[in-house]
Amino acid sequence: MSYNWGPRYIVPSEVLKKYSGSVILREELDEELLRKELEELGLTGPIVRVANPWYYRKKNTDTWIKLGESGDRQENFPVRWDTTSLAI
Repeated sequence: MSYNWGPRYIVPSEVLKKYSGSVILREELDEELLRKELEELGLTGPIVRVANPWYYRKKNTDTWIKLGESGDRQENFPVRWDTTSLAI
């Protein structure tokens, strides 16, 4: 089984002429799958904390820039990102 928990990519389409401004990034947690994968790795016990960091990388670069991090599971780990200054 693969344990690739990230990164996932959001790629703008070619027809996009302008970013939308301030957006909220969110991601759902599949706790059952997480528990299964941790158990297969030999990690047992309670899950005390889950944090979801958010990063972006400019096209054709190797550097990832952290946008923020959230531990708010109830709201699907929201992080606000202002995209208005990004070059397309």
